[in-house]
Amino acid sequence: MKKTLTITILALLLIVNIGVTGFFQWPLQPNIKANVKELDQYLTEQKFNGSVLVGYQGEIIFEKGYGYQDKENGVKNTEDTAFLVGSITKQFTAAAILQLQEQGKLRVSDTLDHYFPDYPNSENITIQQLLTHQAGLPEYLGLYEEADYGKEFTVDQLLEKIRVASVKSQPGKKFQYNNTGYNLLGGIIEKVSGQSYENYLNEHIFKPAGMKQSAFGFDADKQPERAVGYLNEDFEKAPFIHPSFAYAGGAISSTLGDLFLWDRALAGDKILSEKSKQDMFQSHTNETLMPNQAYGYGMYIVEEGKSMYHPGFIDGFSSNIFRNTENDLVIIGLSNKGDSMHSMLPAILYDFSENLEQSWNGYSAKILLYLLLAVNVFVLVRWIVCLDQGKRTLKPARWYQVAFQTVLLGFISLVLLVIPFAPNFAHELFSSQRLMFVAVPIWKTAVNLVVVISTLAIIGAIQPFIKKEKAAIPWNQAAPGR
Repeated sequence: MKKTLTITILALLLIVNIGVTGFFQWPLQPNIKANVKELDQYLTEQKFNGSVLVGYQGEIIFEKGYGYQDKENGVKNTEDTAFLVGSITKQFTAAAILQLQEQGKLRVSDTLDHYFPDYPNSENITIQQLLTHQAGLPEYLGLYEEADYGKEFTVDQLLEKIRVASVKSQPGKKFQYNNTGYNLLGGIIEKVSGQSYENYLNEHIFKPAGMKQSAFGFDADKQPERAVGYLNEDFEKAPFIHPSFAYAGGAISSTLGDLFLWDRALAGDKILSEKSKQDMFQSHTNETLMPNQAYGYGMYIVEEGKSMYHPGFIDGFSSNIFRNTENDLVIIGLSNKGDSMHSMLPAILYDFSENLEQSWNGYSAKILLYLLLAVNVFVLVRWIVCLDQGKRTLKPARWYQVAFQTVLLGFISLVLLVIPFAPNFAHELFSSQRLMFVAVPIWKTAVNLVVVISTLAIIGAIQPFIKKEKAAIPWNQAAPGR
């Protein structure tokens, strides 16, 4: 009776052991919620005006509006507010060019004279150089008076002054960020596709990606919530810029949700083939405005494609979309208080990503936990079998050894379950971002120590069962006469 009861209790313990381990699902990024909480707190403290989204592994984990969509009427920003995104437009233009290349209608190696034969030096400028800001072109914005920004332009009218302006450098020799090249790319898209730039985007980019709240300029029908652009902390309204003037380098408006769909579309095959995506995300020039960065097609490339981003700025609006391909993370920030957020927003999002990368992902310990569980199960099953065989198989001293090993393994398993959540507690204890950069590595070191100790414990737990002893009787054989 006692033996049966003991075996039943041990079997229940085994079931509970497996059940508890299965219940605690190990988070791949246990620190991400704490990072988001800190980001939210920081944006609130800084009186950020706009909207921010954090997406992780295909899911939106944070989305929130801050400040005023329309200060005069007291309307607050929400996650559905539409903003002008400025130069984020460039990656849509680049994608359109690559689509046309897939269709065989152009090649990025084509020279500009195929499409604009009367443009100066066009026979020496390639589409790729336009995509990577290496065409040596002058910045068209400096050739127009600010009073002209609100006027409607055709592509030919927009490029008229550029034709007579002097080049800044020889094509292919130097990276010089400007908007002129992307406006020329918009003109190429129109000539090759037979559609306006706006219609091409609607049909071949926005529609396949499911982006129902994105437009060329603002669109009242698509975007019931449209942000008013402000220049400064005093909420001075920004002047109107006609989308035909910003054109293919900066005229698109969008929402957080639509830009998240854009990120998902680029991660899949709705918009571009795998080959085109490789070309888009590849470093084509290592000389950019920032150190340790390169430029692909319409986006900056960091650490050889590990991360990529592009800021956007147009009077009254600032934006940034930051992707971490290693963690499948995207952070999108849109602001309608342009000048005050133009330099601040990219830094906020980049710091968030860097802090997140220091979160322990738990893969190694997860594997170790399952290994420990397997050993624990082995020990418990062995214990049950030994009870069933009675005292004929193990010496009394061995029972204490098995019991100690089981308790030790259970304790280590518990420690491993608790450690991944420790950085979250650290976030509560350390309000300073810099202190967190110290705290998280400390937890990583602690995890490594536990891994080493646990490995030794596993060896110690298994060794008694595989070690042959001279006087020992095999556990599965009866000893007659005893």
